[in-house]
Amino acid sequence: MKKDSEKTQLTPVAHAVQSLCKTPAIGAADKYLKATVRGKGQWLANAVMFGTIAANAKQRAKNKGEFTEWLKAVCHSANVSLRTGYNYIYLAAGVLHKIQTSRADEPLGGSLAQYVELSSKPVEEILGDEKQTFDMLGYVLSSLPEPTLNDMLRQSNAQAIDSERETEDTAAKTLTKRDLKGLSGNGGGQQLDFFSELYNDFRATIEAPRSDRRFSEMPRAEMEQLGNYLIAQGREIVEIAKGKKD
Repeated sequence: MKKDSEKTQLTPVAHAVQSLCKTPAIGAADKYLKATVRGKGQWLANAVMFGTIAANAKQRAKNKGEFTEWLKAVCHSANVSLRTGYNYIYLAAGVLHKIQTSRADEPLGGSLAQYVELSSKPVEEILGDEKQTFDMLGYVLSSLPEPTLNDMLRQSNAQAIDSERETEDTAAKTLTKRDLKGLSGNGGGQQLDFFSELYNDFRATIEAPRSDRRFSEMPRAEMEQLGNYLIAQGREIVEIAKGKKD
């Protein structure tokens, strides 16, 4: 990597990779493509295992708030967003449905039958062991067609966005009721209305662009600049709040 005073420049990766591959082009390409297919299966198997466990935790939770806190804790530990957690929950449901409804002459159904035959064990026995279940999923899901996977990812991401917004809406209502309770009399109702209006305006200004495809395509430097600006504005508001008397 080369650095100058303004930005970090990356040594051309494509040229470096091409120089490293000493084997004939077909052999090298074949090796990495097969590894990509196997890796896809492993990645999806992990997502399905997590999503299934999380869905079970949601069913066992006493209320929606309890599950949200559970999911936030798990996502924080893994250093991923809450939306990612929701995304994998919906993706797991979709993937499992695909497996269960796939016919023997289709990619997933054929791979499942092939795995069962190779393992010489009935499906029920495989599903009774965590590692065997994971290995089976990794093998079967490596055959999931790319267009099908892309469609499922788009669908699960859309569902995750809806769930995240619903969670934030619930949190905002709770915040309004809890932290602004008792505001009445001289301008109390107006203050409450102003808070709700301001809060919703901020959310619309910040969240709407993030769902735009162009946001994900922004250069890293510009995205970081925007994030740092929002953080700085938030800190200023917090400092102003600290100086107020209750």
